[in-house]
Amino acid sequence: MRNIHNTIASLAVLLTIGAGTQTASAELAPKVIQKTPEELKLELRQLKTELALRPQDAQLHFKLGECLRNLGQLPQASDEYAKAGTLDPSMYVAYHQLSLTSQNAVQLDEAIEKLNKLANEKPKELLLRVALSELYEKRGNYYQAARTLIDLSYANAVPEKFKTKVATRIHNMLALSKTQKNQTVEAATASTPNSDEELDVVPAPLPTPTTKRSLAHARLKDKKEVRGMGHTPLVP
Repeated sequence: MRNIHNTIASLAVLLTIGAGTQTASAELAPKVIQKTPEELKLELRQLKTELALRPQDAQLHFKLGECLRNLGQLPQASDEYAKAGTLDPSMYVAYHQLSLTSQNAVQLDEAIEKLNKLANEKPKELLLRVALSELYEKRGNYYQAARTLIDLSYANAVPEKFKTKVATRIHNMLALSKTQKNQTVEAATASTPNSDEELDVVPAPLPTPTTKRSLAHARLKDKKEVRGMGHTPLVP
């Protein structure tokens, strides 16, 4: 039987696949019951106590991540989501939440690597691909964010009711990728000097003492000395 958090994953991730930004994803995520800071702190203590007894429980790590996120402790929440995903690779909602909370490039890249390996084992898993797409988006790799879903579409693995949303996300990611590429080209062009203009404004180099000595030496070598009486050199 699927656990409650994988059910949340279905709702959270599938509702966000049509979104083009992480902000939109966050807005579309399932709403949670608001708790007071005191309630959250009490829950935090209880979860840590339970985790001390069951440190390998992915569900507890995810719940702790949610609690920390609600307390505004995003780096710590990201760590718990990452642990939950490691302990239960099928908990794709943990990766979804990680894409919303983590600013750690190493952590995000590790999550991407894990999901890519899992994608090789489960090439037609929609929720996996969407979570992977969101992680690529967070890293600013919009082309791969689109490509991971394009591969799924080519494999005819997208359920009919989700095809429009998947196609919309692919379109949005490709549009962001194109914009990103154009900005890179423009920046490179702006930083490249115009060689013709540079030649016009750069003055000729001034002669240096070394240059003068070289010229004098060259003139002396070319002179023809004529020996006269008393061995006195006669220079014509």
